Amino acid sequence: MNPSEFPPEVAPLAAAPTTRSVEFTRWLAVACLVGLVVLGLGWELLWAPVKPGGSLLALKVVPLCFALAGLLKNRMYTYRWLSLLVWIYFTEGVVRAYSDRPPSNWLAMVEVALCLGLFAACVLHVKLRFKNAQGQVAEAIQSKWGGVAAVDTDFAAAAHTKLRTQVKRLAAKNEAHVDARRRFMEAAHSAESAECEAEFSQRRTALAAKNAGETAGLAAAETDRWDV
Repeated sequence: MNPSEFPPEVAPLAAAPTTRSVEFTRWLAVACLVGLVVLGLGWELLWAPVKPGGSLLALKVVPLCFALAGLLKNRMYTYRWLSLLVWIYFTEGVVRAYSDRPPSNWLAMVEVALCLGLFAACVLHVKLRFKNAQGQVAEAIQSKWGGVAAVDTDFAAAAHTKLRTQVKRLAAKNEAHVDARRRFMEAAHSAESAECEAEFSQRRTALAAKNAGETAGLAAAETDRWDV
């Protein structure tokens, strides 16, 4: 974690971890890295070089030298990319431990052990340092901006109350709208029922008149027949 990512009041806290575990993992990583550099130079130049007199494989320690500078400056980013780079040297150690002859395979086993130690130290350092920085940042924010947090809490409570009031108003309007619609439907249904009743009454009256006329006609016809 880069100290520049924090506010000015918090950056010094995040940049200076103080726990013993963080310091231990830091110096363990430095020791393992120095061991890899010394091992790489001695292996390829003096103890068991591929060619007599040394070989260009000694240049493999150059990236480790850049990483060593970053660890000594306590840069978090260096620990992260070094924890990935170390697996290249681990793979070399495993392969040469099975393929080379003594004493080269012994040196390869030492390289494997140093790589595992370096990886564990880098991972633990990043984890512990990040956890320590988080705690310090949280304390600094709480002490610096505790009043702002209280103001934000009051503002949130007021906004919640206002929102509840608006919801109640909308619910009342909706209920009034539903009630008005229900009354309108009832009135429309009553008017329609009255209209249907009037129409039915008219048709019943017309039918009764028609039946009465037909009955009178039949009675007159029957009377005329008897008179004849």
